[in-house]
Amino acid sequence: MAAIAAVVIALLNWLLPQSANDPPPSASGLQTSTGVSLPTSAAPSSPLYSLSVTIDEPSTDGMDVPHCSTVKGTVKELPSQAMLWLVIEGPNDDQNKGDFFLIAALRIRVDGSWSAVNISLGDQLETGRPFWFQVYAVDRTATSVLTPDPNANLKTLPAGFNKPAVERAVRRGVYNIDQCGTPLSP
Repeated sequence: MAAIAAVVIALLNWLLPQSANDPPPSASGLQTSTGVSLPTSAAPSSPLYSLSVTIDEPSTDGMDVPHCSTVKGTVKELPSQAMLWLVIEGPNDDQNKGDFFLIAALRIRVDGSWSAVNISLGDQLETGRPFWFQVYAVDRTATSVLTPDPNANLKTLPAGFNKPAVERAVRRGVYNIDQCGTPLSP
């Protein structure tokens, strides 16, 4: 019964609009520092619980990356009911953060590594513009109905995408006229 309640809560959190003023779940769940809502039955028993997510490639903020990019990283202590999503936040006209693009649900390897290939950063006119690779840890149930669409500009992210676990700011380098292909997390 508790598992059904957790699924219903996760779906309601996904369906209902949330604002910055909404309190984190309390009686029915735990809000981690990275924004993952966990049912209390799945909450870690240790007060030292911490999710660790890295972006290892590209390795440095501000570096130039190709039009067709690969993003790689690692994760430690990801709860079983959570999953990682790669999101790109593109620039607005003032070169500040703008629209979001849901790129891929990331597959985590046994060693905790993950990667995403064929990541297209804009069109020919966006050489030199900033982009932000972001990885979010989100509830698996609430995001099971999402479909990645690297061409869909989102003004806001779906419920559950509260705060990126990690972010890497990059600059789009040289444009390659070849198509990148479908973004994948092999």
